[in-house]
Parts: sequence; structure tokens; C-alpha cells
Amino acid sequence: MTKKADEYRVTVLKSNQFHLPKELIEEIGKKSGDRSPIDGACTSWFYHEEQDKAVLANPDVERESLEHIEKCTISGVSNDELESNDHHGGRVTILSELPDRICNSLRAEKHLILRVNYRSDFDRLNYTAVSVYPASKYVNGTLHNVYQKDIEDDTGRTVSTCSTHEDMI
Repeated sequence: MTKKADEYRVTVLKSNQFHLPKELIEEIGKKSGDRSPIDGACTSWFYHEEQDKAVLANPDVERESLEHIEKCTISGVSNDELESNDHHGGRVTILSELPDRICNSLRAEKHLILRVNYRSDFDRLNYTAVSVYPASKYVNGTLHNVYQKDIEDDTGRTVSTCSTHEDMI
């Protein structure tokens, strides 16, 4: 069995969208219903107040820590393509309905980090959830749940840095 990636780096497009990889659409995508204003595959944006972050997940995810913000279209992926898994990923819009500081921070970035919490790895999750972080803050360790640790050689000189991440959903 191949290990799934737990982190993706994606580019923010001028349209405030980013490419959601096919593997993640399989995890967090859902067919829109007949009476839905959304045409095609969709996902949902959530807000995690304790960690002050945006989260993408299947609209049916059930977690007390997540406040549902709004469903959104996965552009470029129809319901049929989602069902047959015959697509190459799609685009998701960073919604203005997210808290302003989160929305502005994500939209101002060139890249985002998508950190995946797979349902299969966590008994408490009924669906996979993806934390969405500004890449510069994630890499620099300036998020409250990402910690940087300097690795020093025998002389005390810093030779590298490693990150630890406490991603809770």
C-alpha cells in the first residue's frame, strides 16, 4: 500500500483560486445535489476557531471544532467525473465568507500549504479534513501550531531547522 501525502504545496492564482489535487478531491469532494445551486463537485470551507485556521472538508464532516462557512464548487470537476474519478483535479476559490484575517492572509500568498488529516488515520474523524495555511507563515514557523527548532552542530552553530506541527481538527 502506498503512503498518501500528508502535505501539498499549491499556487494561489490571480482569481483567488488554487488547484486541488485529484487525490484530495477523492477525499473531500462530494457530488452536488439536484436542488443545489452548485453545479458539479463541491467541498466546504470551515473555520477552526481554536487554531484560527481555514479547513476544507466534505460538507458532511461532523466535528464540534469546525464551524461550517459555506459550500463551494470544485471548478473543472463534474459530478460524473467525481463519481468515476476521471479528472485531473480542480480549482477551489478562497471564499470571502471566511473570517477577514484568514481570507486576506490566504489570498495575499503566492503559495498555500494543504495539510491533510486522513479519516483513516483518526478514529474521531468521519471524513478527511484539510487544513489550509499561508505557505510563508507555515515555513517560517510563525503559525501558533507550527514550531521551528534549530539543529546545531557540536560547536553550537545552527546547521538546519526542522518543523514540528500540531494539526488538530
